[in-house]
Amino acid sequence: MVSSPYENENENAVLFATIQENSRPMTPETVIETPLTPPRIRPPRRYPRIDPTERDTQDDILVKYVKVKMENDALNVRALRNINKIKELQNVTQTLWDRIKILENRLNNIQEILFENSEKIPNGLYVQLMDALIS
Repeated sequence: MVSSPYENENENAVLFATIQENSRPMTPETVIETPLTPPRIRPPRRYPRIDPTERDTQDDILVKYVKVKMENDALNVRALRNINKIKELQNVTQTLWDRIKILENRLNNIQEILFENSEKIPNGLYVQLMDALIS
């Protein structure tokens, strides 16, 4: 059963009158009346009440929907572009890392050859070659 928002207006008016009476200054002649039952408190509304003049028409809602849909599509396009840029940069980075590994392997092979043949190479030339590989 759905309750009307105006269902408790009489109770609220009585409660308001009671509050007003209790807010008067207290004197020795004032009689305090206590209600026999506690006042019924209405639960708060979940959504604010909308003035009928402020309600959107179906056309306004459709226009808003189309605008939001276009913005959403534009954001999706931007996201896809960014994802493509990221993938492209990852591919370039991977290519560079592969190239670096190949060059490191070549340098290690040259260093091993120099170390194995260090006795055959004059001492000054060997030191110069090793320094060139390290720096």
